[in-house]
Amino acid sequence: MRKLALLPLLTLALACDDSTVLQPDESLVPEIAVRRDAPKMIPLKGTGTGEFVVFGEPGCDTSRPAEETRYWAATGEMQVTHLGKTSFWYDECWEADYSAVYDQRLTLTGANGDQLVLLYNDACGAPPPEGYDFKCNFDVEGGTGRWDGATGYGFLLLVFEGLAFEQTLDAVVSAVGTIQ
Repeated sequence: MRKLALLPLLTLALACDDSTVLQPDESLVPEIAVRRDAPKMIPLKGTGTGEFVVFGEPGCDTSRPAEETRYWAATGEMQVTHLGKTSFWYDECWEADYSAVYDQRLTLTGANGDQLVLLYNDACGAPPPEGYDFKCNFDVEGGTGRWDGATGYGFLLLVFEGLAFEQTLDAVVSAVGTIQ
């Protein structure tokens, strides 16, 4: 009698193949779920100082007339985990009336020449009004050397004194190359 009860289950199991197995739609996976093959994320922290060296020069967007855009740039040094002593170059492009900013990029260069590139995803840059500081959110866009293909996110806190500033970096970055 038991053998007869198992017969329908055995028949059902044999009738199934991989094409009938329900595959979940990845768009329905909760954001808290982590892929097993996701890259290891490492903390990246640093502090340093910098100063703006280009102050609203016209013409940062070569696809538009020079008078429509303004270019700002800053340079400085930081001490950053997994990079050591780094130099940085920050640049951004604004609408001429300062109503919008785009192409904000911070490039960190380690002593060995490896670069890590951060793209800001909110308005952050030219010195703010007196008494204000900036907390700038960014995404990691990759880089060169051991940072080639890196991803991640974080923020920089910029404390201004005129055109000079101190900055604190707090981020997580995918471990690529030899930094794992």
